[in-house]
Amino acid sequence: MRIVHKLLIAFAISIISVIVVGVWSLSVYKSSITSFDYITTNSLPRIKQLQITIDFREKARREIYLYLLSHDDALMSQHKHDALDAMNQSIATLKKYRNARVSDNKDKQMSDKNLAIMASYMQVLNDLFTANESVGQAAAVSMLKSGGDMAKMSDELTRGLNQQIQYNYQHAEAFSVANHEKFNTTIIMLAVFIVLSVAVSTILSFFVLRYIAVSLRSFSDKISTISHELDLTQSVTVRRRDEIGLAALSFNALVEKMAQVLSQVKSSSRLVDTAAHEIAASNDDLSSRTEAQAASLEETAASMNQLSATVQSNVETTRNADQLMHQVHKLVHNTSNELGGLKETIDDIAVSSAKISEITAIIEGIAFQTNILALNAAVEAARAGEHGKGFAVVAGEVRTLSQRSSGAARDIKVLIDAALQKVTLGVKYTQQVADKMTEATSAVSETKDLINQVSHSSTEQSHGISQVNIAVNQMEGVLQQNAAMVEQMAAAANSLRGQAGELLADVDVFVVSEQVPSARLIALA
Repeated sequence: MRIVHKLLIAFAISIISVIVVGVWSLSVYKSSITSFDYITTNSLPRIKQLQITIDFREKARREIYLYLLSHDDALMSQHKHDALDAMNQSIATLKKYRNARVSDNKDKQMSDKNLAIMASYMQVLNDLFTANESVGQAAAVSMLKSGGDMAKMSDELTRGLNQQIQYNYQHAEAFSVANHEKFNTTIIMLAVFIVLSVAVSTILSFFVLRYIAVSLRSFSDKISTISHELDLTQSVTVRRRDEIGLAALSFNALVEKMAQVLSQVKSSSRLVDTAAHEIAASNDDLSSRTEAQAASLEETAASMNQLSATVQSNVETTRNADQLMHQVHKLVHNTSNELGGLKETIDDIAVSSAKISEITAIIEGIAFQTNILALNAAVEAARAGEHGKGFAVVAGEVRTLSQRSSGAARDIKVLIDAALQKVTLGVKYTQQVADKMTEATSAVSETKDLINQVSHSSTEQSHGISQVNIAVNQMEGVLQQNAAMVEQMAAAANSLRGQAGELLADVDVFVVSEQVPSARLIALA
């Protein structure tokens, strides 16, 4: 049964008790009013009417005495008439009382008796008037004296009327006493009933409130235990289906939901802690790899800077060689035009040939160094992988040009050596020298073209190396950014791991049953 129903029953009993007490009180009040009305509307009017009867009879007695004391016939006649009239009114009043006002049979019998006495009294009164008129006043007075007929009837009538009025007084008093006793009894019973009603209401209220207090105390103790121990495996025992029982069921459902949520939070915290640990390990590995890549890029950048410097040096060298070849070409051209004065200029030719031999040696050395640099560039391009393919092609072209330059330099050296040998032969070989000089002019032109090509290739190579160097620097910047991001990720992973540990520690204060993680958590794992 619900608590509200129990309270309604207790309130209903209290209200019914109040209503019963109120109705009974109204009934008692109405009964008292009825009794009071009976006295005021019945007893008092009867007594009053009997008193009127006595008053008329007393008036008749006074008129009789005045009749006997008067000597005037007119007065005597008036007093006689008044006496008879008073007695007739007294008789009429008593008859009216007897027909409508008697309280009971005894009162009725007393009225009949007094009416009979009044009838005899009227007869004796008439005899008194007759005696006074016929015999004399003395005869009439003798009837009024003690022992006379009139005195006896008067005493008997007075006694009868007094007894009847006394009887009505006693009847009214008895009714009043009974009414008071009934009222007192009713008051006592009403007080007892009120006490019983209050006692019943108090007992019902006590048991209902005790039931509520005990239930709430048990409920509160269990909640205090759960909140103090944080043991969500406990639950409130439900023995009733009232409001407290329903509240206990709702609280148990809430605790169960909280336990499920905390179990899921525990599982999630463990998964987050494991994931944070793995992320931290991966970040450490990635950080080490990034550092290794950064070191490799630094070495590559240094090599590229060296290669760029070498290529710049080659460019300058080829420019110098071009200038020298221009001079050689001019010299050969002048030599060809001045074959006639070969003898005079043979020494100069020898000196120039020596210089040309030195220059060709330099060119051969430059070509050899260019070949070596091209080999190194090809190796670095191979190390660069996909990004170094273009650079490898350029390095191959540079190597080819350097080999050709080396060959041309050797050819020039051979020609110069031959020219030196033939210079000693003199004029005999002038024509041959002219022819050879023509060939030398062509060779010098070709060599000049080759040197121009080498210079152009070296310029392009320098530009390509600059681009590669820029790309390497950009890669180095990206790697540094990646390293910074890896450090930030590592810090975030460590922070996440710490927060997951704190969350797990906070959740571990709750005691929950171990449950299998939900499908959502498994999917996240």
